[in-house]
Amino acid sequence: MMFRIYIYVLCLFSPIKFAASAPPTTCIRGSKSGPCGPGYEQCGPPRTGGPRFHLTDLSCKINDPNAPVYDAKHQLYHLFYQDHVAIERRVNGSRYLNGHVMGHAVSNDMVHWARLPVPLWNDKPYDQLAISSASATVVNESIYIVYPGLCIKGKPSSCTTGRTLGIAVPVNRSDPMLRRWRKPGFNPIISAGQRDPTTAWQESSGEWRFTNFDGNMFGTVNWKDFYLIGKQPGFVQAECPAFFPLPMPKESSTPLMRKKNLPTHVYKVSGRKFYGDSYQVGTYTSKVRNRLGTWERTPGYDFEWHKLDYGKVYASKDFYDPVNKRRVYWGWARVNGINGVLTLVRELTWHPDLDQLISFPIVEQKLLRQSELLSFENITVQYNKLWFLSRHWPHAAGAHCEVQVEFALPNHPVFFQLYVMSAENDPSAGTRFYVDYHPPSTINKGSFYEVEVGALRSKDPYNYHYKASLKLLKSERSVSILVFVDTMFSEAYFQNGRAVFTVESPGTSGTEVIITSNANTNVVKAQAWILDSMWVSEDSVLRDTSTFY
Repeated sequence: MMFRIYIYVLCLFSPIKFAASAPPTTCIRGSKSGPCGPGYEQCGPPRTGGPRFHLTDLSCKINDPNAPVYDAKHQLYHLFYQDHVAIERRVNGSRYLNGHVMGHAVSNDMVHWARLPVPLWNDKPYDQLAISSASATVVNESIYIVYPGLCIKGKPSSCTTGRTLGIAVPVNRSDPMLRRWRKPGFNPIISAGQRDPTTAWQESSGEWRFTNFDGNMFGTVNWKDFYLIGKQPGFVQAECPAFFPLPMPKESSTPLMRKKNLPTHVYKVSGRKFYGDSYQVGTYTSKVRNRLGTWERTPGYDFEWHKLDYGKVYASKDFYDPVNKRRVYWGWARVNGINGVLTLVRELTWHPDLDQLISFPIVEQKLLRQSELLSFENITVQYNKLWFLSRHWPHAAGAHCEVQVEFALPNHPVFFQLYVMSAENDPSAGTRFYVDYHPPSTINKGSFYEVEVGALRSKDPYNYHYKASLKLLKSERSVSILVFVDTMFSEAYFQNGRAVFTVESPGTSGTEVIITSNANTNVVKAQAWILDSMWVSEDSVLRDTSTFY
């Protein structure tokens, strides 16, 4: 029997200059400068270089993705993020250094994006210090953003804990860009708030609910009067939670059809004790209004925590895309050398045979391919020899490319390595992704087995070595990896997203893409493309609102 491994690599490198990491007191607008606030929201000159197809701010530091939403009225997607710029505030005579508000971008396909002005500033007493990680909910085409406001405890009196929860709505629903947002006079909706509200969902009773950092459950029926229902049993105290229905695959398999008692929901959190972003699946049963439901293990499934990403992703934010009927999410890539960057948008689906979530870039990502660099089939990689895929490419093309490689895998152990951002005279200086393959044991009677996959750099000063167990079905004859390298970091997707890694991959003196193996190996197929930038103008977003499908 022959097995196959597919490896996909996407690469980009260019020098980068970053703005200062601390929020500035003075911002710029063109050649003018002034106190940070409306009209003055750039932390410095625009960055030169930097990620090309991952979201960053033009000049400020960023972190968590916030409030992704689809506006059906104008057929556009909106994504917000924590933008480290804010109206300066002083507490007891000292400057409040952690101020941040929300950045904003708009797209018609979730791949090409246009930058927009800051939509929400810290300009009310109940959010005077900062606006924190928010969520968006659509109710009959009305869009509500629920956000935490940081305030001075006791000033105003509604700020009882130092945090409130507020609502924001678009000022003009006729504006397709949704540039301006207002805060209703009944804010704050929760005075003793906590951070990280989830997107709300509607219960069978008609009540809308959301949870937060503390695992508390809040409710409303009119999006004006909100109340605390209580702490949800089974929920934990952790950052950036999410709670949503189990994302079913678009095409049901026969094993799935046999499984009648599937989990109903996914509960995701971020935190040190969870080593980044982790999720569990279970059964949620709702109750009547203003009463807590139940969250418990689904018979036949574990109730353990599983990682969404085995690398350095944190504070992911999801939403349901009603156009393409899918659950997608972005994460904050906490990588060194970049002043804040988000991952590619990833689709989430449930794998019915392996009982796990799959994370994989949305299919529209292919729209960034410019031209093909190579395409061939049936080449042998010799034992312990380096094969430079990028040797015959245009100069530095390996720094901004997408590469797909498919290996034939024999019935004996083999160790594949794929290097990116390597130097010709020192390949080990690059970042490598590997598959440590061992055929399934004959005593293994299950439907799948596991192999080790991982990512590391030989010259990493932090000695990071990221690894995971990748599940393979015995009936499968292929394995896949998809790696995106964008200036200083990489996203690697093994077997179409069964194991995902987001790691640093800083540039070296070269931009070579190399494969090697500890056994003679047949490369069944290899392809490569040059990629384009994700950034477009507002006019471009408005001109084409067609979908990829």
